Amino acid sequence: GTPVDWWALGIIAYEFLTGIPPFNDESPQAIFENILERRIEWPEDLSAEARDLIEKLLAMDPKGRLGARGAAEVKAHAFF
Repeated sequence: GTPVDWWALGIIAYEFLTGIPPFNDESPQAIFENILERRIEWPEDLSAEARDLIEKLLAMDPKGRLGARGAAEVKAHAFF
């Protein structure tokens, strides 16, 4: 459904802005653990608006994820 689409947008936005996936690691198991523990390395040069957008798109609770109430709330984010 749409919650996974918003999650995927967060993943893609992070990768577009940094050049690497947000939960990147050397093994699939480590990547899986990074996802479950929400371990993300945030580059210092990433804007506060970009980080906030990505964090809200990658919220663990699909009902609380940015976009859960429609695309308008995503478009209204300060990043845009």
